[in-house]
Order: sequence, then C-alpha cells, then structure tokens
Amino acid sequence: GFTFNRNGAVINALTIESADGGTVTEEFGYDYCITSDTVNLNIVADEGYALTSLLVNGEECVVDVVSNVYSFTAEGDTTVVPVFEATA
Repeated sequence: GFTFNRNGAVINALTIESADGGTVTEEFGYDYCITSDTVNLNIVADEGYALTSLLVNGEECVVDVVSNVYSFTAEGDTTVVPVFEATA
C-alpha cells in the first residue's frame, strides 16, 4: 500500500533525464511517484540504438529491465539516468 502522512499520500519527485538514442517514460506519464508504490518505466530505444545503462538513484539497474520495462518500489525522490548507445 501507499505511505500516508497527515497531508495524505507521500508524493516524491520523479526526474527522468533525457538521453540521445531513446526515451524512458513513466507508464502513465507522471513526473512524480508515491512512496511504497510500484513505478513502471517504459524504455524505447531508437532504431539502431540499445539501452546500455539505467541508473536509478545512482544504482545500476539495466540487468533488471524485462521486455523494455523496469519496475521498482518508490522510496523517495527518484532520479533516472538512461544511456543508449549505437549498435553497429
């Protein structure tokens, strides 16, 4: 379930940095996440590119991407840094 305080659900910032070669978006297009909620990131590489790194709050998560989706449980403000590289 969600985490609540006296003001309601605890909402956190979700910052997804842009990267050449593809896009990463939250499944509903949100720029926030709710503490203790599951967040699904959709990953789309441009033609000729592949995702080579996915840092979530500084932790490498690329090996946990399944079918172009990375899921995690929000625990606070979150920063996502994708890296796409050309496949040749």
